[in-house]
Amino acid sequence: MKSRLLFLLFTLLLVANQASGYSIQEKISQISSLDPEQQQIAFQELLDDQNISVTEKFDALKFFAFNLVMGNQLSLAMEKANQAKDFAIKHGLPRAEATSNKLIGIVFYYQGEHKTALSFYEKALTYFEVNDAPIETANVLNNIGLVQKQLSRYSAAIDSYKRAVPLYLNHGSEYDAVDVRYNIAGLYLSLKRFDKAIEILNQSIAYYHEQKAYLDLARAQGDLGVAYKGAGNNVEALQNINKALDYFLQQEDSYNLAATLHNLSEVHLNMGLPLKAIAVAQRGLEYSQLSGHKNAHVGNLHALSKGHFLVEEYVKAELFIEEALELADSIDYHTSGSPLAIKALVSASRKNPSLAIKFLDEYIEHTRLRYTAELNEQLAEFEALQLNQKLELLEQKSALNNQIQAQQSMEFKFSIVAITLLGLLLLVTYKKIKDSQVKKELALQVRNRTQQLSEANKQLLELSLLDGLSGLHNRRSFERDISNLWSEYHAGNGKFLLMLVDVDHFKAINDQYGHLFGDEVIKSLASILKTNVRATDRVYRYGGEEFAILFTHHEQQAVKETFKRIQYQLEQLENIDDTSISVTISAGLTAIEEAPESINSLIAETDKRLYNAKGAGRNLLVCS
Repeated sequence: MKSRLLFLLFTLLLVANQASGYSIQEKISQISSLDPEQQQIAFQELLDDQNISVTEKFDALKFFAFNLVMGNQLSLAMEKANQAKDFAIKHGLPRAEATSNKLIGIVFYYQGEHKTALSFYEKALTYFEVNDAPIETANVLNNIGLVQKQLSRYSAAIDSYKRAVPLYLNHGSEYDAVDVRYNIAGLYLSLKRFDKAIEILNQSIAYYHEQKAYLDLARAQGDLGVAYKGAGNNVEALQNINKALDYFLQQEDSYNLAATLHNLSEVHLNMGLPLKAIAVAQRGLEYSQLSGHKNAHVGNLHALSKGHFLVEEYVKAELFIEEALELADSIDYHTSGSPLAIKALVSASRKNPSLAIKFLDEYIEHTRLRYTAELNEQLAEFEALQLNQKLELLEQKSALNNQIQAQQSMEFKFSIVAITLLGLLLLVTYKKIKDSQVKKELALQVRNRTQQLSEANKQLLELSLLDGLSGLHNRRSFERDISNLWSEYHAGNGKFLLMLVDVDHFKAINDQYGHLFGDEVIKSLASILKTNVRATDRVYRYGGEEFAILFTHHEQQAVKETFKRIQYQLEQLENIDDTSISVTISAGLTAIEEAPESINSLIAETDKRLYNAKGAGRNLLVCS
């Protein structure tokens, strides 16, 4: 959600400066396209320009600092953010000062100084609340929630997010409100409230699908898979994570692929498929190395260790978990106690019980610190009982030793010898009985802790069928649904038609307006497609700018009329994202009875008709 936070800030800054005129924004936009060194020179010239107002100069400082944050130049960003604040104070601009406090908080957040970030956010919040600035207030509350999550103040974070939601709904955009609720779902995942997380994530996915927000949709699908995995529903987990994976593969998004493949490997482990888990986690390592996603790298190393352990490759399992622990320590990444549990299992499997108990004890201690106060108290009571038992055993042994020493000091009379022998016999018998009891107790303890480990690992195995940008069902969902319809058709239970739709000249749109604008085109088209089909039909994002629609219980003529409605609504789009543009589509349509040999033949025929439509001049539907 970091990129979303920055986008929210950028949007807010643009809205706040509409009164400043287009010229200053245009200048800032032009400067932002320069390299870093040229940017600094150009911004300084802008600040020295006597023809722009004080407010415009503050805007320039603010945008310069923001661009530095976007470029990860955090030290220089902090310098410029503080310069902006000093400028605001000097010229008596309290609202600008509050905005600067928020910007400084953002820089501290990305520097990992979360408590300091929180203090600056709270200063900004105080001003915006008192001065009735609902959007700015909601945005700062969202930032505060992010910081509180990093500080493990989950309940406080949920409260902050809940305060932001109605402000966005009443004064801002529904999209921002949905994003905040998505953050709340993430907190419920951390709190293991999977039912709550699933409910919110399904609502978010429906909205992102409607809005064609493909990236957000893919992330939400991945998180939904994690929630389903935590709830023990591996089938739904696998479906949702594969939806997210399809999107990130299409986008060649190495960063998100690294995390998604880790989650997918964990689901395979949960399903008892270690070889699949190993193969997936190995791919995840490649993407984490490519993108520098170190947290995902640690996660994939964990999955590899567990996979190799399950196939009894204990040396590899130990090597991978040692590497994971070393990397986690180097980046101060606080994972669960799972690595310690894996090391315990590996040691036990390699017939080193003492080391296994050592790591198992460390894992239980980690788990005790990580979970609720109630569990901490229970574990503390258990450990205290263990300690008392050990002390009693030591006292008993000490008493026996004293008895033996006293007996050895006696004269070697027959009666004393008999008593000594009897004492020794009792001691040996006692030790055998006690050793047996200790072994049974230890075995019970190991079983109990292994059960705790199993339950904890079930909660650790988390994963996510919708497209992230458009909010439509994705290709994996399409393959599942068309397979079901195919089976029903061959069972004599109904016919269906397949339409493949492609945006005309989409590459040119991306090249001219940028990929973010291209995403808005995809979202607008997805919304029009979805609103023009019946509830029994389904629209899918098939890949890139290509869509698929499955029409059930339709005649071909009715589908043609539907396509005409879609064309008409596209023609009514005056602009997208404040940019005037004409968007057209081409499509191919095939009824199942025209290509009944296989699903692939149906898709191939439809695809052929789509490209015939392209060749015939575009902006039309080909049905034969």
